[in-house]
Amino acid sequence: LIVRLPNTSLVDKHTRNKTKAESRFLTISLPLRFPKNGFSSRCEELLNGIADHVSKLDVCKAALAQSPRALFTGIDPEGDECVPRISVILKFRTDKLSQQSSFERDLSAIRSKVTIAVMQFLQAEGCEIPGLEREE
Repeated sequence: LIVRLPNTSLVDKHTRNKTKAESRFLTISLPLRFPKNGFSSRCEELLNGIADHVSKLDVCKAALAQSPRALFTGIDPEGDECVPRISVILKFRTDKLSQQSSFERDLSAIRSKVTIAVMQFLQAEGCEIPGLEREE
């Protein structure tokens, strides 16, 4: 007969349930192609525009713990070309997210809506999203 006793140092440690934390971060990363000569002249303007646009979305307004941030995160090699990548970082107050369903489901719905809004914003600014066909 083998009796396993829990490690007392683990039992005595405090844990933190992340679903009970005061805030949750959500990062959305997208590839894009800047308009011709648009990187050096418009990158900062586009990033500020994305953050401003996302902060005004109904899905974000009430639940944001701080203003969204949009960052140029580098260049990813994809096939024969290198593709710039941006990230949008959102910090939500968990008490403002729906309490009737899981946080992950709420964040998944928010991720979807914000991603679509950012792609539409970038397309309106003349950028292309690799993998999407632009409708004329």
